[in-house]
Amino acid sequence: MRELELAKQAATAGGAVLTKYFRSGLPQARQKDPKKTCDLVSQADIESEETIVRLIRDAFPDHEILAEEGQRGAVDAEHLWVVDPLDGTTNFLHQIPHYAVSIAYYRRGQAICGVVYNPSRNDWYEAVQGQGARFQGEPIQVATCP
Repeated sequence: MRELELAKQAATAGGAVLTKYFRSGLPQARQKDPKKTCDLVSQADIESEETIVRLIRDAFPDHEILAEEGQRGAVDAEHLWVVDPLDGTTNFLHQIPHYAVSIAYYRRGQAICGVVYNPSRNDWYEAVQGQGARFQGEPIQVATCP
């Protein structure tokens, strides 16, 4: 599926940006909203998003993108990408290697596929509508016990 492959490529590229910043030490961050003291954004968030958005726009110029740091695509669009370029900013800023790039693709309001990639651990999660979810390429499922 072309959208899943693009999501993986974009997550890999966004993850490379995050890795560069993570290895360089504590990046600078600022509050997104002065009323919310723990709502932070860093240059790593911004550059990761720019990288991801550029790849999506190159492949699908007519698709909408809703991304955490600036893209405001229409949620009712026929084709919509939802992007969190750095999911876990607080962990990232404290040098805790539990953060990820999260990307999902929706068609006519239905989630079609998505990926979550933690570049510090090289962990890959992916899901495709009707095909279930995978971790590192192997099928996963929720626990069956109550």
